Amino acid sequence: MIFFSFSKNTYKYQKLQAVLLNIVCLKFSLDTYKAFFLMCEDRLAPGYMWTTGFVLIGGGLVYLVLSILRGIRRVQKGTFRKGGKLLYDFQTSKGHISLPFVIGATIIGGSITKALSNSSVLPYGMLEMYVILSVSALLQYAIAMALPEFFLIAYCKFRKSTSFVLHCKASIFFTYHSI
Repeated sequence: MIFFSFSKNTYKYQKLQAVLLNIVCLKFSLDTYKAFFLMCEDRLAPGYMWTTGFVLIGGGLVYLVLSILRGIRRVQKGTFRKGGKLLYDFQTSKGHISLPFVIGATIIGGSITKALSNSSVLPYGMLEMYVILSVSALLQYAIAMALPEFFLIAYCKFRKSTSFVLHCKASIFFTYHSI
C-alpha cells in the first residue's frame, strides 16, 4: 500500500482506504486457515480435523455477524455520542468478548483429546496443525471483534456529514517538500 504512504493520497482517497481496510481484514481473517487445510491434505489428517477447522471458521463468521448486529444496535441507541460507552465497554461486556474465545478453545481442546485417544494417529505429528489452527482461530475471532468498528468508520466516511472526512492542511505539504 505504498500509494497511501504519501500524505496527499491518504487524505484524497481516505474513503477508498477505509473500504480496503475492511476487505483486507476480512480476507486476512479467513486466509490464515488455508495453511491449516493444506496441512490436513498433506498429512492425510483424520476427518475430525477437517470438521474442527470448518466449525471454527463457522463460529468465527457467526461471531462476526453477531458483533456487527451488536454494533448496529449500539449505534441506534446512541452509545457513540459524547460521554457514551463506545462499542466495547470492556468493564461490563466480558461475556461478549471472552465467550467466543472460550468456545474456540474448547473445540480445539476436544479435538486434541480425540487425537490423543486415537491410537492410529500420532499426536506429535499433528502438533503443528493444532498450533496453526489455534493461531488461525485466535486471529479470526480477534479481527471479528474489531471489524464492526472498521465498518462503522467506513460507513461514517460515506455519510453526507463531512465530520469524519479529514481535510488536508496545506502546511503539511510545504514542510514535507521543503526538507
